[in-house]
Amino acid sequence: MEKLLAVDVGNTHGVVAVCDATKKTIEHRWRFSSQTERTAEEYAAWLQSMFALVELSPRVIGRVVFSSVVPKLNAPLLQTARLLFALDGECVQGNDIPLTTDVDKPDEIGVDRLVNAFAAKEKYGAPALVVDFGTATTFDLLDAQACYIGGAIAPGIEISRDTLVSRTARLPAIDLCAHPEPFGKNTVTAMRAGFYWGWIALVEGMCTRLVRKLSDDPNVVTTVATGGFANLLKADCPLLRHIDADLTIEGLMRLPSNRAASR
Repeated sequence: MEKLLAVDVGNTHGVVAVCDATKKTIEHRWRFSSQTERTAEEYAAWLQSMFALVELSPRVIGRVVFSSVVPKLNAPLLQTARLLFALDGECVQGNDIPLTTDVDKPDEIGVDRLVNAFAAKEKYGAPALVVDFGTATTFDLLDAQACYIGGAIAPGIEISRDTLVSRTARLPAIDLCAHPEPFGKNTVTAMRAGFYWGWIALVEGMCTRLVRKLSDDPNVVTTVATGGFANLLKADCPLLRHIDADLTIEGLMRLPSNRAASR
């Protein structure tokens, strides 16, 4: 049975996954850096080596679909699909996603956010709030009719850490990790406490306010978190009811085809 290759291209990193679209399962996944200087040939060689590691032939791929927030990578990824799979890849646009919207400028919404909202609707139902901890921290809302009604964008935790360190003379680089107390007794632990508990406070405050916009009964709103730092915060942030690291891939896997792919 032919497989689907789903590719989620973020501003910093991307994920490529081999999926069984019929069973709605992800069989293999790999993470890569979203480097715009890489050529299609380099991406194809890397991906071919990943397939070889799991003893998978490129011939099993019958469809390639990707969402990208890095326009410079769109052409190399389409060419990669032709080189490795002899397929026309599908670059998902907003109007490819079967989701109604009620916003001022639908074409300005990041396609990854719409794919996430679509995946949340399909997997968890509506109303729903999606929190994505990526290069930016985004919050996206689906009302009770599964209509996308807007969202909020905050800085990403990693970018904030890097900016703080680069703009100060004496603050050291730190790893982002859980901290037992909302304070520290030295510079490093104080920074860890500030980032960990500060981000939990941001997420809890935003989620509480946004859930109220969706329903008078917070129990009917599903909150889904995805992105690299969702797992870091979940232990001390119970408002994040579902942690779904593969939410974007799940959305891509569920999208209807927007073209007939041919070998």
